[in-house]
Amino acid sequence: MALLMPGYHISLVVEDVPEAMEQLGSLLGLEWSPVMNRDDVTFAYSKQGPPYLELLNRRPGTPAEQLGLNHIGVWVDDMHKESERLEALGCPLEAVNTGPDGEWSGGCFHMTESGLRVELVQIGSSGPKLLHLLGGGKYA
Repeated sequence: MALLMPGYHISLVVEDVPEAMEQLGSLLGLEWSPVMNRDDVTFAYSKQGPPYLELLNRRPGTPAEQLGLNHIGVWVDDMHKESERLEALGCPLEAVNTGPDGEWSGGCFHMTESGLRVELVQIGSSGPKLLHLLGGGKYA
C-alpha cells in the first residue's frame, strides 16, 4: 500500500470558518494558520499536527455540503496512480481539484464503502505550500 498514514489532516465542514476557529481554538487549545479563500472555498488549518485540523466552509451542492467530519487527507507520491488503485479497490473517484489549465492539482477525493471520504494529496507539490502556510505565510 502506498498511502502514507496516519493522514496529515482531518477535515471538518463548518458554517463559519473564523467562528469555528475561535470556538475550537479555545476549546482544544489550537492556534490557526491564516484563513484562506480560493474560489468559493474558505479554509484554515490548525498549526498543531499532524494530523492537522482543517476547517472548510459549508458549500451546498458540493462534497462539503454536510456539517461535521468531511474527509481525511493523506500524502501520496503519485496522486494519479493512487487514485487508480483506490478505484480498483471499489472506492469511486468523487471529485478532483483542478488548476486553471484543467489539470489535476492539489488533491482528489474518493469515497469508501464505509462512508469515509479520502483526499489524496500530492506531497511534492502541496506539501511545501502547506508548510509555508503553517509557518505564517501564504499558500503559494
